[in-house]
Formats: sequence, structure tokens, C-alpha cells
Amino acid sequence: MTDLNKELDATIKSRLYDIETKSKIHALKLLIKYRSIAQTTQLVKESVRIDLLFVLDCTGSMQPMIENVKNTIGEVSERLLQTVGAYIRVGFVGYRDYGDSDVYST
Repeated sequence: MTDLNKELDATIKSRLYDIETKSKIHALKLLIKYRSIAQTTQLVKESVRIDLLFVLDCTGSMQPMIENVKNTIGEVSERLLQTVGAYIRVGFVGYRDYGDSDVYST
């Protein structure tokens, strides 16, 4: 092998090494970036807090529908928790007519 071929061979090997090194560095930077994005996304999910309040007319005229509403409240709360993955506080306020004597409980 001539000196020129050796020099050419060494140059090619050096450049290939540089390309491989740069590719590895680029891949590591991308990996760090994606991990950072994933961690940030997780932190956002953990920091989101939702206060959800259901207000329901519990007067006598609404009694036939209250059972369906109770089920729907549970479904909406569960779906929101699964979709958003956030911390959720759920509240309920039932209002009635003044003087209603019957007490309904869940």
C-alpha cells in the first residue's frame, strides 16, 4: 500500500469516525430531549388539579331522573380521570324547595 493510499485510508477512517461520533452525539441529544419532554408531560399531568362540582335539582319533579344523574356523575368523573389523568376533586350540591320534608340520600 502506498503512502498516498495509507493517508487516504486514514482520512476516510477518521471522517467515518467523526460522522459516527456526531451521529451518536445527535442521538443522545434527541434521547435527552425526548426524556425531558416525557418528564415535563408527566409533571404537567401531576400538577393539573380539577375541581368539578355537580349541582342538581332534587325537588320532587326530578325524582324519576335522579338515579340516572347519579350514574352519569360517576361515569363523567371516571372518564375525566382516565382521559386527563389529573387530580380531580368532585363535589355535589343538591338543592330542593324550601319546606320539602322528604330527605333523599345517595
